Amino acid sequence: MMHFRVIVIDSDTRPVTNLSYVTVGLKDSTDTSIREWQYAKLHNGVFESAVLLPSSPNLGKWLLTVESEQFQVQKIKEFEVKPYVLPKFWIKVYPTEVPLAGKNTIKLTVESEFTFGRPVAGVVKVDLYLSKIRRNPEHSISKYFERMTMFDFFLNEEVDLDDDKEFADVFVNVTVTEKHTNTT
Repeated sequence: MMHFRVIVIDSDTRPVTNLSYVTVGLKDSTDTSIREWQYAKLHNGVFESAVLLPSSPNLGKWLLTVESEQFQVQKIKEFEVKPYVLPKFWIKVYPTEVPLAGKNTIKLTVESEFTFGRPVAGVVKVDLYLSKIRRNPEHSISKYFERMTMFDFFLNEEVDLDDDKEFADVFVNVTVTEKHTNTT
């Protein structure tokens, strides 16, 4: 959706009061007319509207043309339509509590935000591995979250640990899938 506003001002940069309508046209980068408003009504010198763009619009320079037959004036504004780039987000994983030998519990916190500060909502999946070279996780948990969530892993119950070991190296792989775009 493309929202736009046309503001018609006089020589003192105030909205015009002696003009009731203008003609507004929109053309894409191939000079194809997308929409035309023959009698775009001005409210205190302002006309605003929106156009639903196709899912794959013509990329490049588009033109918005405003004409007033009453004052013999035409203004053209050029703008660029670019491909949509998915927003990037970061993931931070850290232990909620310091993992201690003999405790057999791992508590993790997972946080995620877009680079512009809005929280990421979606599904977070945490896989536990006892070996870096194993392809299949020993244990896996997925859940819906928004910005932050916590996981508790009870190693004796969820992972096969050798009873004679006092400690084990545990590797974690975290995947976040954003709700609206399925971006991971």
